[in-house]
Amino acid sequence: PTEVGVGQQFSVQWTGPQTQGDYITIVKPNARDKAYKSYAYPKDKADTVTLTAPLEAGGYEIRYVQKGKSVLARAAITVNAVEASVSAVDTAEIGSPVTVSWTGQNTQCDYLTVTKPDASEKSYNSYQYTKSGENLELVMPAEPGEYEIRYVQSSKKVIARRPITLTESIINLQSPDSITVASEFEVSWEGYGYERDYITIAKPDMRDKQYITYQYSKGGSPITFTAPEEPGDYEVRYVLADKRVIARKSLTVSP
Repeated sequence: PTEVGVGQQFSVQWTGPQTQGDYITIVKPNARDKAYKSYAYPKDKADTVTLTAPLEAGGYEIRYVQKGKSVLARAAITVNAVEASVSAVDTAEIGSPVTVSWTGQNTQCDYLTVTKPDASEKSYNSYQYTKSGENLELVMPAEPGEYEIRYVQSSKKVIARRPITLTESIINLQSPDSITVASEFEVSWEGYGYERDYITIAKPDMRDKQYITYQYSKGGSPITFTAPEEPGDYEVRYVLADKRVIARKSLTVSP
């Protein structure tokens, strides 16, 4: 073709000597003979190869390079920029699933993600490949603040972005103040329980991701736990998206 979109795969027809080390590539017209970006080797019984256009728009040329040294043939090609967009709500709770709709070229390895606005183009938290559908669900990060939803082309270049504000999630935990060792008790909570949230029993000095036992909150409130077998001071914790404790309640386990 004489024109393709950035990141797009396309076919190239060829004829040539097909000596060992020959390849077909796409590069800038002023690139040296040995330069290459996307490339493919010409093979027996096939008169076409597939290349991937660069992610920067502009004028390029397709080259047949013999033995990786000298250019035997070339053809001009224009790589055009493509338009993309992402749409979502303006605000959401931390850890919540947000539906994102998008438009774009849907080239190989394109994905949607949510990151801090100053994060590098290759940074990502929760992500979904665009090939999965036109409306995708992203799980929001566990820290409140300003973020942006991005369309990342070919896992390399951000071509669309949209700001989103994440607010604190409010969870009210309810459980007994004290319980005897190895006995069963119920933990209930008020608030939205997201897919990756869970409730743990932990020592007060344990880190957020540490626990003695846990259960996922997606099963609904209340949840039945068995108390630890050692007396002492503990905490019942609500852990958001497998990362951060956003609610806790003291629990004394007695002999």
